[in-house]
Amino acid sequence: MPIDCRIKFPRLTDAEMRAIDYRVMGHVFDAQNELGHLCDESVYQLNLAERLSKAGFDVALEEPVTLTFGDFRTTLYLDLVVDQQVVYELKTVKKLLSEHEEQLLNYLFVTNVARGKLINFRSESVESKYINSRLDHADRHDFSVDVSAWNGDPSFLKLATELVQDWGTCLDQSLYLQAIVVGLGGKGRVVQQLPMTSRGRSMGLQRFHLADQQTAFRVTTFNDDESGGYAVQLQKLLSPSPLNRLYWINISRHQLRFETLHREGISDRKI
Repeated sequence: MPIDCRIKFPRLTDAEMRAIDYRVMGHVFDAQNELGHLCDESVYQLNLAERLSKAGFDVALEEPVTLTFGDFRTTLYLDLVVDQQVVYELKTVKKLLSEHEEQLLNYLFVTNVARGKLINFRSESVESKYINSRLDHADRHDFSVDVSAWNGDPSFLKLATELVQDWGTCLDQSLYLQAIVVGLGGKGRVVQQLPMTSRGRSMGLQRFHLADQQTAFRVTTFNDDESGGYAVQLQKLLSPSPLNRLYWINISRHQLRFETLHREGISDRKI
């Protein structure tokens, strides 16, 4: 299976989630009252797990979720799962940020869970936030493919399309990128430092991900209203490089879009 998790999570309603969470949070506050707010995350995790187990909850720590695609394999770990229903992501940070919300949302997507919660023990009083996913497995696999601006290698198009068909949309950009890199032969072949030249002068080395010796690629996960101007920036990146082309793959909620950008002066003919 492209996404494998031991637990088959139900998609809880808001009321069902809050009923469990109300009981869990009492133990969360007790854990911080005992330990203060300066311990490492693992200390809070084990303390909280022990408290919840003694209270009769089913508790799983570092529950693995494995994503595969061809030769690519990676495992994500859920900090705390309660009663095989609710996912908690534990933090010890100054303040919860959007990146923490995105991390938990990513976990909700791969497990097809509707609701989870962030808990931060570092703040003087426990900081927490509900994170909801309104997209289920079927929603994330309902997308169109736009190749109207594409004239690249069909094998690359096939690789990226099959990946999104397997995993669905809305996952973290780095997961898609890692899988494509492995599908193209691995980091040693794909990730290269190339010389950049401007007005006849060397500008040092720039890291690129290469689809072939003359073609870089870039994977983004912009929503439709976020990608404005990005093609211009990619064109500026390509211009001082020794490459001829750049493939841009954008994976938005309901669309997988491919575009081929050419360095100025390079023919726009089919490859």
